[in-house]
Amino acid sequence: MRSTKIFGLAAALLLSTVMIGGLWSQGLDVPGGWVSPQNQATSGRYRSAADDFIRPDSYTSAKVENWFAFTSFAINTSFPGANIGYAKKLEKVYIAAYYGGTFWSNLFNDNYAEQNVAAFAGGTNKTVPVYSSATGVLPTLSTTNIPNNRFAILFGAADMGFRLSLKTNHDSFKKNDFATYETTGDTYTGRYKSYETERGFITPQLAWSMAKNLSDNGVKPYATLDLGFVRDYTKSVAYDGTTKDTTGDNVTNSQNYFEPILMFGLGGYTFFRKSGFSATADLDNTLTLRAYDNEVRYGSGTVASPYKTVSIKGTWDGTTAMERTYVQDVISPSLAGSWSGGPLALKFKFNLPVTLRGEEQTRVTPNASGKLEKSSYDDTVSYIGFAPNLRLAAQWKCLPNRLTLNAGARIDLGGTLSRTTTEGDSYSGGNKQPNSSRTTIVDTKGSTGNQLYLGVTFTPTENLFFEATCGGTAGAMDSNNIKVFSNGNDGLFSFGGILVGLKF
Repeated sequence: MRSTKIFGLAAALLLSTVMIGGLWSQGLDVPGGWVSPQNQATSGRYRSAADDFIRPDSYTSAKVENWFAFTSFAINTSFPGANIGYAKKLEKVYIAAYYGGTFWSNLFNDNYAEQNVAAFAGGTNKTVPVYSSATGVLPTLSTTNIPNNRFAILFGAADMGFRLSLKTNHDSFKKNDFATYETTGDTYTGRYKSYETERGFITPQLAWSMAKNLSDNGVKPYATLDLGFVRDYTKSVAYDGTTKDTTGDNVTNSQNYFEPILMFGLGGYTFFRKSGFSATADLDNTLTLRAYDNEVRYGSGTVASPYKTVSIKGTWDGTTAMERTYVQDVISPSLAGSWSGGPLALKFKFNLPVTLRGEEQTRVTPNASGKLEKSSYDDTVSYIGFAPNLRLAAQWKCLPNRLTLNAGARIDLGGTLSRTTTEGDSYSGGNKQPNSSRTTIVDTKGSTGNQLYLGVTFTPTENLFFEATCGGTAGAMDSNNIKVFSNGNDGLFSFGGILVGLKF
């Protein structure tokens, strides 16, 4: 593998991160990227107390004098279940907590029947759990109805905020000594010594920020570190049906990886102010690495030649074994502006994100002794992408201090313009093939897209407020399919998210 190239790229990307600084602003949002209806309706340009109360850089902007609480409902399936938050201001310390998710809903249901199974191991009968289905397949985790939970706790003191959070959609199943039964064929289809499968991510995050600008023009240092543990793994050990021997470790899928994500920066700098208008420049940066540690299956799956496994610094999907390395840096300069006059306020942000990615992809195959040999190809892939987008927002206080109408839009200017360069050689049986070196270049051009959001913020008293998004923000507006009088998600006056908050 071309390890020197990929490590060189990693060093260059890390150096660019250290020199440039910056942070994706969503890194300080609540875990998983949930935002308030007002935030969503203004395309991220006008946050509310429901956003700021749990952000280490902005908890003071929530203006909590004693305590604060909210609950929110949204039909956006990216944030299913409940969203609740609470904050308390003590004498010198601010404490806040957030939960969003489905609790224990959608976790795997371990439904089985205890039955006496003939010829289980060594030809003897044994009463074991039996999993029945029309096809007699092994229990599987759902790919659609999955758990989704997000937690966060924030401590604020001395003009700084510290937040520890966790987001996860991980689910797993593990069982020893059981059988599968085909209800259609009325037969036992398998007798297993063990079986385990898991899918999803577990991502803790540590975030820190100054909560006060260091100068009149801004500068507010902050940093976040995500430690992503991504699991996608399935292994079974089956009895041969007549003896106590097994057919070996049948790893049908092993695509786990560890993904640390580092985000940090100095915050925005306001360089112009005049007549109610201000302009701010910023530079965001996100560095992502991946480390793989998996297993590859080899062997025939019989008692005479049982399945065995060999470790791989890559992935195995049951068919293809691939050694991998992965490093990505996203650098996004931006220009933002705001203006307010009377009941009307306007904001914009122009983002110019550049994505740099380097990967090593080496196809390997285990030989008879279990040693991984290069086969097919050994490639170094370099990617550069550019995806400018413009975010616009407006607020009209039609009833001052009581009712505000929100509107926002996002325009992707030409989609993603990218170039992928692949340099590689062909291999067979671990040997490089003569005259097989090659370089391929693929250019892509995206398409312009736009999204429109509408919403309302209603504050009947100083202590109670409501927020809502409307107009089909759950996806219908993304395709510009708006029906004014429809009662579905594509209706202009249908609600996509509602929040109720109390602040004292």
